[in-house]
Amino acid sequence: MQTPTILEILEQIGAFLRDDHFVYSSGKHGAIYINKNDLFAHTRATEQAAKFLAEKYRELEVDCVAGPAMCGVIPAHWVAYHLSGLQSKEIFGVFAEPDASKNFVFERGFDKFVRGKSVLIVDDIATSGNTLKKFIQTIRTTGGNVIAASVLVNRNPQSVTAEALGVPFHALASLEIPTFTESECPLCKDAKPINTTVGHGKEYLRKKELVKQAPCD
Repeated sequence: MQTPTILEILEQIGAFLRDDHFVYSSGKHGAIYINKNDLFAHTRATEQAAKFLAEKYRELEVDCVAGPAMCGVIPAHWVAYHLSGLQSKEIFGVFAEPDASKNFVFERGFDKFVRGKSVLIVDDIATSGNTLKKFIQTIRTTGGNVIAASVLVNRNPQSVTAEALGVPFHALASLEIPTFTESECPLCKDAKPINTTVGHGKEYLRKKELVKQAPCD
């Protein structure tokens, strides 16, 4: 039996949504949405996806797998688990949290598992690459050596690359997802209803309503 790809896994569990009107965290609109929250709720699917990544790095000398909170925490720990088995040694799994400036910092004593170690970064979805860049800097500042970065899905393969990040980079799948500002969105022009179940559609519509209700000067 052929092993399913990460996109097939996402589709099987209903986490790969298409042909709808979504609002992303950037505020832009589009017709495709990857619901990572649904993926993480399906433990077997998440475990399988992480195993794919672990297989990619089975020959790499890794001491620690690190993920940015929140969405990198679960896949990073699963990858550390599988790599520990593949390399017959304990590989640490840690995460860093955003501070008030939206930079990442290792709390809870996790810095001792990073300092002086060869660190593999694992995150869920790459869109702009900014999270990965910040996280790479955090690990280096902490004293760790970033040997590679990886994600389940790269939504921006033209911009999020090994060259742009400055470290080896791998994604289980690369998927160019067209996004639009509100003014240029063809879905808005066609008056297609915005999905308020996933993404940031509910927040977007609430803000629109507040603007509409605001009194004139």
